[in-house]
Amino acid sequence: MSWDVFIMRFPKGLKSSDEIPADWNPEDIGTVAAVRAAIESAIPDITWDSTGWGRGTGNGFSVQISLTGDDDELINGFTLGFRGGGDASEVAMALAAKFSARALGSGTFLEPDTADEALHEWQRYRDQVIGPHTE
Repeated sequence: MSWDVFIMRFPKGLKSSDEIPADWNPEDIGTVAAVRAAIESAIPDITWDSTGWGRGTGNGFSVQISLTGDDDELINGFTLGFRGGGDASEVAMALAAKFSARALGSGTFLEPDTADEALHEWQRYRDQVIGPHTE
């Protein structure tokens, strides 16, 4: 079970995913190559397979990311599928900042001062549903 964090240029001022306007059209955040490079700088051991799936680890977490498309293709966002905890919220916030974007996790927009608590809240939910995480 992963903590999925969406990185996009969501409208400012929204508190939850329920507030996203139905007619909202996200702007591009960059090319597939630029996004991969930013992810590689935040998660140095990430490896990419031929289908566009990236897998890596950081301090206390593992992560999966799917980035399909040609290197020069523009994309409007990506999803980080974190397992574990550790520095996951810091990595998500750093990547959001890199693209002047926002991070959305568990239906709530993450902010630098609340991202850790959002991760811990998700971990408590995960542990209640499937038991404590082990790697």
